Amino acid sequence: MIIPSCPQYAEARQYKLDKRRMVAPFDNLADFIANEFSVPRPLLVRLDQPDGRALDRHRVEVVFDLEEDARRFRDPEMPPFNQAKQKLVVDAFAAMLADIAPLRSGMLNTLTNFRKTPLPSSAAMDKLFVIFSSFEKPARIEAVDAIHESEVEEIARQLGLWKVHRLFAGVTFMFETDAEARAALTNGAAARCRKLLAEALRPHDTFGYFADRPVHTKIDSRESFQRDFNGSWFHYTR
Repeated sequence: MIIPSCPQYAEARQYKLDKRRMVAPFDNLADFIANEFSVPRPLLVRLDQPDGRALDRHRVEVVFDLEEDARRFRDPEMPPFNQAKQKLVVDAFAAMLADIAPLRSGMLNTLTNFRKTPLPSSAAMDKLFVIFSSFEKPARIEAVDAIHESEVEEIARQLGLWKVHRLFAGVTFMFETDAEARAALTNGAAARCRKLLAEALRPHDTFGYFADRPVHTKIDSRESFQRDFNGSWFHYTR
């Protein structure tokens, strides 16, 4: 789950809004993860089936509410995820499936799978892998994207900016010159940028993520954009 258009985000949103609840064995695995790693209980644990294209094996996705909790399972030295933690989760899931294996039926598969497809066989479990994500990350992107372009243009007009550029959950305030951008950091202009942005964002912050951690912002200039990136947004955003 990376961006709001992912179908996994729409599914997780139902759980965030308490419109759906996990059932066995996913709720059991969520409890295990919370207890084993001393983290908040995952918002959602879901199973993806192989699709014969990008995904060639079963995948369990553990979705936390907050990004900071998902980061606890990442490994900066051997990215993307801590392999020891991945193995503990896979082993726990395998044990849970083994416990219910004698009871497998069409009804059980309907209850335990979001796409009503069979649970992994014991052979498939050998290739099962786990990923960790958060609901917060795409929710922040969705909120920033929801600000109407006319509101963004009005912020730029009020502050005399060349442009307000949005990318994922971050916003860059582009002044005309390097000198203006530098001065903004000390003369209050940057603070005014953040204030107007926060006001525009507030109606779209459905889940209150920005109340605790404001949107990431950056101050830059049209001058540096043209000089250092040849006026290319492709190069600027890489």
